[in-house]
Amino acid sequence: ASAIFTGIEGFSVRDELYRHDYQPDCEVHFVVDLGEDIEPVVWTRSHSRGRVCYCSLGHTVSAMRHPTTQAILQRGLAWVAAG
Repeated sequence: ASAIFTGIEGFSVRDELYRHDYQPDCEVHFVVDLGEDIEPVVWTRSHSRGRVCYCSLGHTVSAMRHPTTQAILQRGLAWVAAG
């Protein structure tokens, strides 16, 4: 799964942060640095015979319009659909 985001560098957007529990077999691709902690914002995993790609980015209009957010969503969807 990690190859789906190759070439996407770290970036910064102002958005709402969702904190959640996630499965230990998730492959984390992007995180937000909270100083004392980090929170995954993009992760993938296989589930049964399918694939899951989670992206918490895009709550605000500016975050959704950011080219990197759009690239993550497009690549994540393509990876899920190919599974």
